[in-house]
Amino acid sequence: MLVRLAVMLLLVAAAAVLGELLQSITQLGAWDRAGVTAVSFATGPAAAHLAAFIDLALGPRSAPFVALAAIAPLVLLVPRLRRTGEVLRIALLVVVPWGAAAVLKFVVQRPRPDAALSALDTIPTPVSFSYPSGHTAIAAALCCAVLLSVRLHRGRWLVVALSVLTIGATGWSRVALGVHHPGDVLVSALLIPALAVLLAGVLDAVGSTRSDSAASAPPATT
Repeated sequence: MLVRLAVMLLLVAAAAVLGELLQSITQLGAWDRAGVTAVSFATGPAAAHLAAFIDLALGPRSAPFVALAAIAPLVLLVPRLRRTGEVLRIALLVVVPWGAAAVLKFVVQRPRPDAALSALDTIPTPVSFSYPSGHTAIAAALCCAVLLSVRLHRGRWLVVALSVLTIGATGWSRVALGVHHPGDVLVSALLIPALAVLLAGVLDAVGSTRSDSAASAPPATT
């Protein structure tokens, strides 16, 4: 358990270092800016509307409600997940990785891409920092929470494919709208699933320890 926690901290620290490198190494920054221009100018009107919808759905004001709408049916349909411990586990799998992305934003403080790099003027430029992508982080956290909580035998790979598509579409939308660099979304798409898997191992270890303690406790006497 302690090893997993240490690896989680190391991954977040490595992501912070990478964020600083993207700002300090001229060539890396140039590639990132070129990616914004390439994706944005390749985005047509219909795709721009889809990107704007994703922006609205996973924005900081609506994301908590989207998360609740995604998780509530899961809890209601799967009896095992109705226990308090399971609900808390799902919530932590969403909130902790997402929170790590929010902390990285304030640590790295990477500016948003220059508006001149984008062909679209669909949404206002957010006032928050760019690295890593919060929208991609919440999409990845939600998908991972579902995958790590539901035991699927049939159709598991379909759910995995849909999750990858969701995360990929969210990341694409951020670059297409010109509000994130490709590096911002790539780090969220890789870091958040890694944190979620490690955190699931920590939570399962804690739950197993508590179960063993309860089973070995002497019966109460009257």
